[in-house]
Amino acid sequence: MRCSDFWIDFSLFDDGLDAATAAAAAAAAAADTLPRFHRFPDLPPEIRLKIWSYLVAPRVVAACCFERDDRLPARSVPAPCKPSSSSSSSSSPACPEAVAAAGPMVFNPTCPVLLLVCRESRALGLAHYELAFSWRVPAPLAAVVARPPRAWFNFRLDALYLAGALDPRDRYGFDTPVVRFLRPRDARRVRRLACAFSALRYPERGPDPAFGCLWHVIDRFPRARRLVLAVAPRDEEAMGPCRPLTTTAAAVDDDDDHDHVNSNVVRQVWDGWVRGTTVTTARVADTQVLLVREADLADVMASHAQEDEGERRRGARQVAV
Repeated sequence: MRCSDFWIDFSLFDDGLDAATAAAAAAAAAADTLPRFHRFPDLPPEIRLKIWSYLVAPRVVAACCFERDDRLPARSVPAPCKPSSSSSSSSSPACPEAVAAAGPMVFNPTCPVLLLVCRESRALGLAHYELAFSWRVPAPLAAVVARPPRAWFNFRLDALYLAGALDPRDRYGFDTPVVRFLRPRDARRVRRLACAFSALRYPERGPDPAFGCLWHVIDRFPRARRLVLAVAPRDEEAMGPCRPLTTTAAAVDDDDDHDHVNSNVVRQVWDGWVRGTTVTTARVADTQVLLVREADLADVMASHAQEDEGERRRGARQVAV
């Protein structure tokens, strides 16, 4: 019996730099400013390093889980991904056959721009980013059973976005949580976590199997206090107009709209599922589950990173005092 081909591909969903807006602002001011600044190497080192540090921004790195199985053609769906705002990091998860047809892929799409400019910027970047997320798949599930760390990740600022086939099926018909294939040491360090709502297959399977998969995701990432479910327009269509999934990104961060966010039907089902299961731990029950539009995902994760950084700085000041 043929087993499915399963693998995990990492790409950049958002680089956090908002390069398109910066380019537009620079173009608007081009008449009054120099198009290029040639004296940058002559600046004092501390000023250069300060400028480089502005390129360390909260990013969203997508873990795109692929499955190719002749028995399950409907589940061979690539992860949703939007084009990056930076040309140096623009990449979206695509079908491996399309990638192979275009030629060998050399550039790592998760590589921060800091690591590509010069030795000075690279030295600063290596203080913030590291290669992470090696993975290993049991042999019955895939022909490619393991990969070393290949995703550049900043565990202090970056968010991990899970999408695609989150529970591939083995040759015996059992679903296996994808998050169990990631190296536990890396999973324990992730602070910000998101998941594509479509990966749960909620309209197709119903709440119990969908949230059973979600339970494994939350359990695997103990430092993530929130799990953000990214909802694409097709997910809203599948649920129907009478069961809205999301509010705006501003409503998620507004305490006055807290009751409105919790009135979401999926959130209510999740709360009921957690209260009703016998395997729920206190940490899983305390994890906040948010639903946001996929278009707002980068902004929401960046706001969470800023909030966490503010708490970290306040804690450091209190310790110093």
